[in-house]
Amino acid sequence: MKKYFPVLQIILGLLLFSSQIFSQLDVQNYISKSRADLIKSLGKPVHIDDSNKSMVMIFYKSVESCKSFVANENGIFQAESIQSYDTEKKCRAALDGYLADMVSEGFKVDTLTADHFQSEKPGVTCAISCALNSLTKKYEISVSAHRKEG
Repeated sequence: MKKYFPVLQIILGLLLFSSQIFSQLDVQNYISKSRADLIKSLGKPVHIDDSNKSMVMIFYKSVESCKSFVANENGIFQAESIQSYDTEKKCRAALDGYLADMVSEGFKVDTLTADHFQSEKPGVTCAISCALNSLTKKYEISVSAHRKEG
């Protein structure tokens, strides 16, 4: 039993760590949810621009990621996320895990190029890309999700 405990700890740690990485990108899960649900889930945003009630902008930022959401009275209809990585290897591993996570959530993922992907499921469409940011010299995964009508 004592032999398996460290292995179990490693597996649980990887599961928790990977879900934490993917949760930084999972903006597609907030499409059609209310602003109250978003704030309840992610906490207080860095900034809210509600000068136009039909297009309320909500922003979140951390050291390695930023998220933005656009909402109206019917809920969130656009969301974007950028997550930064120090190395291409870490970025690719996170991208592979994120795409696998999307498939498990019922998204159909199409590969456009080695660095660009399109995914969709009823009501939501996403564009995913991976690239080197020439200013920060970090690799970034960018996710742009939109509510799909019809």
